[in-house]
Amino acid sequence: MRIVYSSVLVFSIGIIVVLVSAVMIAGASPVEVKGDLNCDASVNPVDSLLLLRHDAGLSVNLPAGCDAIGSVGVAARGSSAVNSKGDMNCDGSVNPVDSLLLLRHDAGLNVNLPGGCDAIGSNVSSPTPAQTLPPKPSFTAVPTATQPSVPTPTPTPTAAAATQTPTSPPVTPTPTPQPTSQTFGDGTWLVGFDIQPGIWRNSDSSGFCYWARLSGLGGELGDIISNGISTAIQTVEIKPGDVAFEASNCGTWTKIG
Repeated sequence: MRIVYSSVLVFSIGIIVVLVSAVMIAGASPVEVKGDLNCDASVNPVDSLLLLRHDAGLSVNLPAGCDAIGSVGVAARGSSAVNSKGDMNCDGSVNPVDSLLLLRHDAGLNVNLPGGCDAIGSNVSSPTPAQTLPPKPSFTAVPTATQPSVPTPTPTPTAAAATQTPTSPPVTPTPTPQPTSQTFGDGTWLVGFDIQPGIWRNSDSSGFCYWARLSGLGGELGDIISNGISTAIQTVEIKPGDVAFEASNCGTWTKIG
């Protein structure tokens, strides 16, 4: 009886170990902290510095096994879109606006994100790849034979008296109106169309004012002529050769020169 009891006990323990292992393997799901760029399981000013270096085109050293900033990361909760690592506002790109949002988080300030975009510092589970089904077979319809069309003969044009074509008077080009507004707010503005070149000053930098003079609108780092981010009032000279000017959290800009 003792031998039979011991065999049953060992068999039962083996079944339990197998079941627990299967549950652990099936339930395992890697978790990342949004805003943790150096994979140390926390969000702090070090992550903000790494993101600012990435935006400036400088080298960013990360621990082995830690995904590079800008690489495809986890999916936003409530959305099927996949975000890039460092994309704080879920707009599909990594740029100075994301650095500003991460700095506001580190300073304990309010961070407004679009609906469905995970909060900075929240745990985000990596998405499970969706299972794809094999495509259904398609049937190609047999083309129906058609009778060739008989071309219609084209009548031969007859000679007609030459007529003089009247000429239109020359058109005087209308001059392009120049912008007259002396103030503007946050956004991206075309120089010479939306705003004038000159010296401009903002009214409020308490939320980390970010501005950039742009030579193009391609969203590349090479489009930035100069930029700045500060909590102090900013004075910027927008030159006639600039294509656009971008501002975020800077209040109202007023032309002073």
